[in-house]
Amino acid sequence: MIFRRICVFAVLVAVLASFCLADDLGVPVTPAQYQAQNPPLFPPPVVRLYNIRRALDESLSPDERNESLRLSVLLAGDDPHALDEVWGLIGEMPMSGDFAQTALMALLKTNQPKLAPCALGALPLLPPGQLRESVFEWLSRNAQRDNLADLAKAWALERPDGRDESRYREVTSRVAGVPWEQALLDGINAPSFFARGSAMMILASRVNVATLRAKLAVMTPRTEAMATLKSAVAQLEYVPANGAELLAAVMIYRVQGGTFAPAVNLNRRWRHGDGYRFNIRDYHLLSRLDDGRRMLNKDELISLLGRSLARRQHVRCGAVRTDVFAEQIPFLSTPDLWNLYLLEQMFSRPRVGAALRVLAVNSGEASRAYGGLVFCTNGKAEATLYESSSQGGGEGFKYVPAQRLLDDARDSMCRLIVRLDRSSRQSPGPSKGDIEEAVAGNYYGLMVTSVSDDEFCAHYFGPSGVVISLGRFPYGQ
Repeated sequence: MIFRRICVFAVLVAVLASFCLADDLGVPVTPAQYQAQNPPLFPPPVVRLYNIRRALDESLSPDERNESLRLSVLLAGDDPHALDEVWGLIGEMPMSGDFAQTALMALLKTNQPKLAPCALGALPLLPPGQLRESVFEWLSRNAQRDNLADLAKAWALERPDGRDESRYREVTSRVAGVPWEQALLDGINAPSFFARGSAMMILASRVNVATLRAKLAVMTPRTEAMATLKSAVAQLEYVPANGAELLAAVMIYRVQGGTFAPAVNLNRRWRHGDGYRFNIRDYHLLSRLDDGRRMLNKDELISLLGRSLARRQHVRCGAVRTDVFAEQIPFLSTPDLWNLYLLEQMFSRPRVGAALRVLAVNSGEASRAYGGLVFCTNGKAEATLYESSSQGGGEGFKYVPAQRLLDDARDSMCRLIVRLDRSSRQSPGPSKGDIEEAVAGNYYGLMVTSVSDDEFCAHYFGPSGVVISLGRFPYGQ
């Protein structure tokens, strides 16, 4: 709709401009000029759109632009579509600029509830000050229940200890008519609410976990997201920390037919034995390890890994201070230790080295990266390669995962990156960017890098930021 109006505006302005007579024809450019024309010489939409163009024209003086802005808002009146049209153009300007802030203030004076999404979209971009406070005051008067999703999206961008935290809570409570925590839970439970990830992030970062569990326990689910949350709390004592975790939990819950049961027993055992706290990235491991085998405890895993890794030669990853297993044991969780144990066994199998030799021969001198996922299958780690979305440049040669990998990664042990071209020998292990992506994406990673024509090395890294060298391995025959 806005695009169509802009096109009409462009045609009208082009007609006026083509004769170089816009000002000469007497198109009013101030409220006083418009009110002095009786009857008006031009239709109000033409005058409004012409003045929007002037308001955006940086070659004019601030006073001229402000006069045109005032006239544009005046002619918009109470028409929500016209006001949205004014904001749709002016809102493209940086909110840090004086003129854009003046425009926002002018629009706020209209007290049109239809402009709430515009005000909420601008809010995270506004610097601290009176205008930001004015937006909150305007929202308190005009925002409605339909604006709750936009409000959650704006709020999720703020720190829990931010200066406007109390204002967001007040506005959310007023809009919903219930305490803000309940408002966000009700939003997650509403089929028409499309900011569930933002609401989850706000709740997880501001509400005590025990309190949140208690509130979720009494909810009657009307959405798959709420059903997932209730099941995660009941079966795993787990509450997602953000929208990405919630989405991953929903997808696994759906695939598993509405349950997390395969991971329940091992989660309970690790929770009571090792103080483990479940995270959805660990679902794959927990759901596939509990297969009747005798489970190694944390101390046994540390002992086995320590002896095995100490016997192997290593290639240092330059992106971190240390990648030595023994120096980072206090920072490793039980899933970390099991991942390391299974991956170390995987690389000890000759057929894995043989498969990597084929990739190394294919890579040769060409800068190329492969990628994939590692799954736990029949109690063993098995790697599967996926097609790349593209091969990006930059720091080394980067594998860009396609959507299929990203979808399947929600139920995998870890992501795999393989770089066996000769240039990769200059920077073995994950880069700083690889590590940061794992932290931000809440996943475990495995980097395989060429060492020589006869050997490769492997490094494990994860969302805690640690990097562990698994050592050097020979290519198979």
